[in-house]
Amino acid sequence: MGVLRRVFAWAGDPPDTSQGSKAQAFVVILLTHLMARSWVASWKADSFHLGYALAACLFASFGLLYVLGKPGGPTRRAALWLAAALQCAIVATTFPEVANHRYLEMLCILFVALFEIDRAEDCRSLVAALRWTFVIVLFHTGLQKLLYGTYFDGQFLAYEIAAEERFADFLKYFMSSEEYVRVRGLAGRDPGAGPFAVSSPAFLVISNLVWILELTIPVALMWRPTRALAAVAAIVFTFSLQLGARELMFGLLCANLGLLFFLRPVNRFFIVPLLVIYALLILVAAQPDWLPLPDPEFN
Repeated sequence: MGVLRRVFAWAGDPPDTSQGSKAQAFVVILLTHLMARSWVASWKADSFHLGYALAACLFASFGLLYVLGKPGGPTRRAALWLAAALQCAIVATTFPEVANHRYLEMLCILFVALFEIDRAEDCRSLVAALRWTFVIVLFHTGLQKLLYGTYFDGQFLAYEIAAEERFADFLKYFMSSEEYVRVRGLAGRDPGAGPFAVSSPAFLVISNLVWILELTIPVALMWRPTRALAAVAAIVFTFSLQLGARELMFGLLCANLGLLFFLRPVNRFFIVPLLVIYALLILVAAQPDWLPLPDPEFN
């Protein structure tokens, strides 16, 4: 356990820094996220999924139990473990078609349940563990893009433009109209049956900037002098990226994790705005016509 705490300390704050309110705010936002995620999933594919709706109600109940429970009491602990068990059940029952974002949600709620938030030492370890999780996930996504090499000439994003409207609607502004028409004409082809390579300079800059930032931001997050600036960059970058791909739920989860890197508990001030955003996403999932974009996605 001592080795684990030393590793966590690399991503931690000075020992005299209180992490209690920061961790509590993260938990409230996370439980809201899990509830909203299930509500949104219950309305996907223009049909109502009763199982996800039930899961959303359960997550909402666990959230209320946590908020109303006594700090350090058994009610809060039970609420967190029940939420973790439910999230694990969702991942298990939807495997192998489960979205990879669900695994990150599962890790977060498991960490929250494992550590006793009301103990100062455990709270510091929890915040550090969640920071490490975000750093590893972000760095790994950049590393795999680098190793695959499909972002250098924009092939991966070009294939997504050909395959999905949500990518085409966002990325068409970074390529010439002629090249956009050519890439869209490749719809229906398998990966590797291109040519999917793109020559538009702006598009290539965007494509390569993605993996470069995914590799450099995590390094800056681990160094205290650059941590605050890197946290801003991480939140803006990941949320903008997921907004463009219309994977809004993942963008919000990344924002919640990114807010943990600030020395002070600034995430407390984002609880109400994020609750409003989650409420709007639930309404839009039930009534897609409210969003001025075709076929909204909330992965």
